[in-house]
Amino acid sequence: MTSLDILEALIFASEEPLDVQHIAQVLDVNTHEAQELLQQLKVQKETTGGLTLAAVAGGYRLLTKPDCADYIAKLREPKKVRLSKASLEVLAIVAYRQPITHAEVDAIRGVDSGHSLKTLVERELLDTARRKDAPGRPWLYETTDAFLDFVGIEGVDELPELDETESLSEPVQFFQRHRTSDPQTTELQSSVGNGEILPDFSTEGE
Repeated sequence: MTSLDILEALIFASEEPLDVQHIAQVLDVNTHEAQELLQQLKVQKETTGGLTLAAVAGGYRLLTKPDCADYIAKLREPKKVRLSKASLEVLAIVAYRQPITHAEVDAIRGVDSGHSLKTLVERELLDTARRKDAPGRPWLYETTDAFLDFVGIEGVDELPELDETESLSEPVQFFQRHRTSDPQTTELQSSVGNGEILPDFSTEGE
């Protein structure tokens, strides 16, 4: 079994995106060698098979190629992660204004955002990392690695710039536009070994 075979198995078996440092540690190589192996695996996957190697949330995942989407859809019903429009709006605001307090989110939206913030924290898309140095020392909300994985980007610096005509009050269109992962691309889950449609940003009822 080659190092590439082992690397592929590691990424497949990992429940979270596997970063270079962890790969190097497990394979007992330095980070430069680990990066070279990742590049070799990426090239290999681009030319053969139904999987591709993608950089997500500071690590790497194996994704099924978009050309396979129709067949995977026949295999199993896509699992959609649905958030309300209010939650998507809050998520967009935090993504662009982080770190930000509950009161600051409310000021932007004009309504209380407590329920949406609670939902997003429960789903691990947001976290309260620290408190603001201000009266009452309110919690500051930030996006998480799970948010990066959910959206399909490697870092918040990949979020597109908003022009003067755009508003964070239209989060559904905003997220659909900036998402880097093809909506029909599926993520290979190590726990079951089957593809699962990446989360969409459809909204559930308010």
